Amino acid sequence: MCKQYKWILILILLPIITGCASKKVTYTTTGSLIGAGGGYAIDRDGKDAAIGGLVGGLSGAVLAGVHEKKEKKRYRKGYDQGYTHAQLEIAVEDWKTNTGKKEDKKYLKFFERIKIPARKVNDVFYESHYETLEVYQ
Repeated sequence: MCKQYKWILILILLPIITGCASKKVTYTTTGSLIGAGGGYAIDRDGKDAAIGGLVGGLSGAVLAGVHEKKEKKRYRKGYDQGYTHAQLEIAVEDWKTNTGKKEDKKYLKFFERIKIPARKVNDVFYESHYETLEVYQ
């Protein structure tokens, strides 16, 4: 009697120890054991235990498939949100760097005021004035 419980315990614990990669195996094995136990409890007949094990195993496999599908959907949604957020952060950083809102560490930005001298071009006289220029070094 003790030997049977030992095997049942091994069948339950073995898939659990292997981790997430065998989630489908864990659900199927657990479903089979529960179904077989339930089938055997009905009439104490091996045929009912086999049918119960089969039904439990199929139910466990279906449940594992549904659970896996939900996990993949959740993972994909999180991945897409993270990717979108990262792209937005990159775009904002590029915009700040390109518009001068954020100084890039590679360049030193300063303003220089220069005087434009008076001149005459095509009989048009331009007065002397000052211009402010952005200079990057």
